[in-house]
Amino acid sequence: MNDPGYLSVMAAIGQRLLALLLGLAAACAILELGVRVSGLREEQARANTVFDPNYGTVRRDSWMFELEPSPGTTAMRIRGRAVAVPKPAGTRRALFLGDSGTEGVLIQPSQTFPHVFAQRAGQPDLVAINAGVFGMTTLDELHFFRDKLRPLAPDLVVLGLFMSNDINFNLAHIERRRTFESRSPMLTWLVAHSALLHYVGLQWLAHGTQRGWFRGQGLVSERWRSREVGLVDVYGFHMLSYPLGEIATYMRRPSPLIDRAFGVLRSAFLRFQALAREDGFHFVVLLIPSPSAVAGRLRLLHYPDIHAQLAAAGIAVDEREMDFGLPTRRVLGICQQLGLTCVDPTARFQELGAGVFFADDEHPTALGHAVLAEALLAAGVHGFPRISSSLE
Repeated sequence: MNDPGYLSVMAAIGQRLLALLLGLAAACAILELGVRVSGLREEQARANTVFDPNYGTVRRDSWMFELEPSPGTTAMRIRGRAVAVPKPAGTRRALFLGDSGTEGVLIQPSQTFPHVFAQRAGQPDLVAINAGVFGMTTLDELHFFRDKLRPLAPDLVVLGLFMSNDINFNLAHIERRRTFESRSPMLTWLVAHSALLHYVGLQWLAHGTQRGWFRGQGLVSERWRSREVGLVDVYGFHMLSYPLGEIATYMRRPSPLIDRAFGVLRSAFLRFQALAREDGFHFVVLLIPSPSAVAGRLRLLHYPDIHAQLAAAGIAVDEREMDFGLPTRRVLGICQQLGLTCVDPTARFQELGAGVFFADDEHPTALGHAVLAEALLAAGVHGFPRISSSLE
C-alpha cells in the first residue's frame, strides 16, 4: 500500500475522477443555464407555475396559497378582495369554481361571467365570488372547495367545466399526483428548482407513458382506486396534450381511457353532490363550450395547423370518425343520471358565432362570458328569475 508507484497511480486516477466530476458539473451548469434562457414552454411553465398534489398545476403567485382557513378566520382574501367568514346575515352567496375559463383570462374581472351573473340578476342580497384558478381541473376544484372554501357557506356553487381540456386533464392530474407522491422530498425539490431536471423529467414521463412504463391509480372513489390509468389512449392521443386530449373526446368510438375519464368526472360530480347535501347549497354545472363543439368541426384556435402537426407526428385523424357534440351529450347524460342542474350554452354560442372566442385562443371573450352568465340566469338556478337577454 506504501508503494510509491501504486500511490502515484491512485493519485492520477483520483485526479481524473475529480476532473470528470468537475467537467460533468460544468456541463450540467451550462445545460441548466441553456434551458433557463431557451424560452422553452416547459421552462416557462416551471418558472411561473407550481404543482400541488391536491390543487394541480397553478401559478406560483396564485391567491389560492394565501387561503389558510382556521376556526378563528374572520376573512379570506380572494383575488385581492376580502370576503367575510362567516357569511353576513341577509346575504346569499354564489361561489364560482373553475379554471382559466371561469377566472377570465384575457378579459377584465368585471367582464367575467360570475360578475355579469350577479350584476344582471337584479338581486341586491346576492354576492358572487369568482374562485376560478388558472390551470385547475375538476378534481383540483373539488379539493380546493372541500379544503379551503367551504367556510364561505355558499348558497349556490357553480362549477365551470372547460370542455376543451377538463375531461382529459382530470386523468393527467391523477398521474401527476401519483408521480409526485412517489418521489423523495429531495427529488421533488430538485425537479421544482432545476430547469434541466424539470425538462428531463417531463420528457421521461411523456416517453414512459407512451410505452406504458408508468401507471397511476385513481384517487377519486373506491370504484376507480383499483383501476390503472395510463395517459396515452389506443389512438395515440396523450391526455397531457392540450390538443390531443381534446381530440380524443370527439372520437365516435371512445377509447377505454376516455370512458374512464368520464367516469372520473361522474365521480367528482357525485362528491360535489354529497357536499351540497351536507352543506345545503345548490350545485350547478356550467359547460364552457369548445370552439370545435360550436363550429361542428375540428377547430383548435391555438393550433390552426393541427392536421399538419398530427401528420408530422404520425397520427392519422379523420373527422368523419368524430362527433363534436359527443362530449357535451355525455356530460349532460351524467347530470341527468345524477339529477344535477347542468347548463349548456352551446346553441347560443353557435348563434353568435366567432365573436364568443378570441381569434387564436379557446377562452371566451367578454361576449362569450355574457352568454355564459345569461345562460345561468335563464336556467333559473337556485330560484333566480329568468331575465330577458340583452343580446337578443
